[in-house]
Amino acid sequence: QEQKFGYKSGTAETWEEGKTAWGEGRYIDSIMNFADSGFESGVTSLPHMAAMAVNMPLYIAGRTNNLAEARAKNDGREEVSDKDIQVGLGGALIVAALENYGLQNLIRISKGTGGFFKAVAGGAVYEGVTEFPQEVVEYLAEQYKTERGVEFMEGLERGLQGLVGGITTGGGLAGAGYTADAVVKAAVAGQ
Repeated sequence: QEQKFGYKSGTAETWEEGKTAWGEGRYIDSIMNFADSGFESGVTSLPHMAAMAVNMPLYIAGRTNNLAEARAKNDGREEVSDKDIQVGLGGALIVAALENYGLQNLIRISKGTGGFFKAVAGGAVYEGVTEFPQEVVEYLAEQYKTERGVEFMEGLERGLQGLVGGITTGGGLAGAGYTADAVVKAAVAGQ
C-alpha cells in the first residue's frame, strides 16, 4: 500500500523488491529495500523483546502457541496437536534464550563508554547475530516434518531477513540507549 513520501509498508514486499533490484543490477535500490524491510521487521519485533523482558514465561507460552499454530497450518490442519505444542515449546525456549541474550547485550552496550558509534555498531552486530538464528529456529519449528516441509534456501533467506532486521533495529536501539544514558549522566553530573 502506497503511503506518504512514497513509503511502502510490508516487509515481504520490500524484501522481494530488494531481491529483484539486486538481480537487475540496481544495487543501491536493492540495499535501500533491504534496509526498509529490516527496519520494519525490527520495529515489529520490539513488542516481542519487551514482552520477553517483562514476563519471560508468558512470552514463552505465547511463542509456543504461535509456533504450534503455524505447524498445524503448515501440516494442513486446523487443530493443534500435542506434537505441535512440544516442538513449539522447544523452539520458543531457544528463541527466548537468544532474545534474552540480545537484549542483555543491547543494555550493556547502551551503558558503555566506547562512544556513540561503537554502541551503534555493537548493537547492530549483537542483534543481527541473534536474530539470524532466532528466525531459523522459528522457521524449523513451524515447518519441520509438516506437509509444507523445510527448504534450505527458504530457511536461509528467513535467517537473512532476521539478520538485516537485527542490524537495523539493534543499531538504532543501542544508539538511542547510549544517547539517553549520556543525557542522564550529564544531568546528574550537572546537579
